[in-house]
Amino acid sequence: MARLRSFQPFWSDTVIFWGAGATASLGIKTTEQLAHTILRLAQINENRQSRIEERVKEEFPNVGKQVQAELAALFVLLGEEGDRRKAIRALGFSEERVSELKRLYDWTVTREVMKRCPGIYDGRFLLQDYYNLIDLHIKSGQGFAVNGRFIRPEELITARRTLNMLIGIIHAMDFQVMLTQKKRK
Repeated sequence: MARLRSFQPFWSDTVIFWGAGATASLGIKTTEQLAHTILRLAQINENRQSRIEERVKEEFPNVGKQVQAELAALFVLLGEEGDRRKAIRALGFSEERVSELKRLYDWTVTREVMKRCPGIYDGRFLLQDYYNLIDLHIKSGQGFAVNGRFIRPEELITARRTLNMLIGIIHAMDFQVMLTQKKRK
């Protein structure tokens, strides 16, 4: 419990605040679009199950094949089904680095937490609901159960960190695509 009491989220010294759809015209996803992308990547309530490589290609068709392959490999290392050895090779990581990443990030728990969000099984996923759920339980030091599996407060911190990382990656890819398309014009 002492570890939870000392939880201090990291805040960057430099922040660029984009909001209220201000960057949508630049091709950068809005909060709602981010949530839909993350929901489709998580494949929570999809009838047809597909591999993470297919989902990444579908969600990010405008990024290069190498970026798609590396993102899919990262998902595999963080808990998605797939060939772990191939993912390590694709990213050029050592086993030590993979272990470090697994301590910090967990895609499996991130997806499990999503299952507790209101409306998730109706295809509605709001990032605000996710953050509210996680922050409330982290702050109170209480975990919760999802489909019979208890998620400890420490795991909620890794789930939050994973979602933050994923949002940052999506924004970075959107920004890179915007720059590439602007150069072509």
